[in-house]
Amino acid sequence: MNVKRKLQSQFGHEPTLDEWAEVMGLNCSALQAELRTRNKSRDKLIYANFRMVVHVAKQYQGRGLNLPDLLQEGSMGLIKSVEKFKPDVGCRFSIYAYWWIRQTIAKSIIQHSITIHLPVITISSAYA
Repeated sequence: MNVKRKLQSQFGHEPTLDEWAEVMGLNCSALQAELRTRNKSRDKLIYANFRMVVHVAKQYQGRGLNLPDLLQEGSMGLIKSVEKFKPDVGCRFSIYAYWWIRQTIAKSIIQHSITIHLPVITISSAYA
């Protein structure tokens, strides 16, 4: 998706499917098929690893947020890990995703469970 970001900065707007396909050297239907395959793979990774979100969220129960909120935040971390994961780096996806899930849940607890909002940096060591 790097190409899409480059086109967006070059054109000043989100590129159309035709513009995107032309730069990629594909026709529109081939690009759409690639995007569908990518989205299916992304969704499969998310669904396959949701149990890890439940496992991590249960560890953070009783720290200021209820379980559904923890699951929601953990899901956001899982989605972010799927988007940012680079398999060629050599790290297993589960380890990478676990870190993102924990980080997102801990940050959410810090932001939502304290009545007086302080900068995250000042209190993050208390929940690490």
